[in-house]
Amino acid sequence: MSSPNFNPVPSYLHQEWSPVQNEIEERIRQMMKAYKLMDWNDCYHVVMAADPSLAGKVWDAARVELDRRVKELQGQHDYSPATGGLTRPGAGRPLGYDQALTVVMNNDSGFARYYQAARTAQFGAPQLTTANQVEAEIIPLVKAKIAASDVNTSFGEALRLVLSERPDLARRHKDALR
Repeated sequence: MSSPNFNPVPSYLHQEWSPVQNEIEERIRQMMKAYKLMDWNDCYHVVMAADPSLAGKVWDAARVELDRRVKELQGQHDYSPATGGLTRPGAGRPLGYDQALTVVMNNDSGFARYYQAARTAQFGAPQLTTANQVEAEIIPLVKAKIAASDVNTSFGEALRLVLSERPDLARRHKDALR
């Protein structure tokens, strides 16, 4: 039986190779038992904030696993210049690290999301360019304008309204586009 606030563990966090993830999940389960109104996501954030060393452990585990997967792929396959794909060892050029990395990340989207989440937890979100920072501020305001108009306003009209109401954003938007 599940509680009404049950949020399952995101599938990309189920990594059999990551003992630190098992430790985090156990802490979350204990917290959810003690605080029945908290959902999984809330507990995850509390657990991670309570022990900052966990982010480093997750990042280390993700990096080790990525390196293992890349080396394993390089040992099992070569690159075929004729087909542009993978081939058996000895039937083509040795598979380069970048090529193997691309294959690993493309073939396991769960691992790719786990790796990205671990990287973000360890180092923070990637820095946005100036143009993207302004867009990140503008887009929610434009969406709110469209929603407030019962979707009768086009994106362009809503953007013009937001920029006319917020001259500071209009200036930064204009400067970012240069």
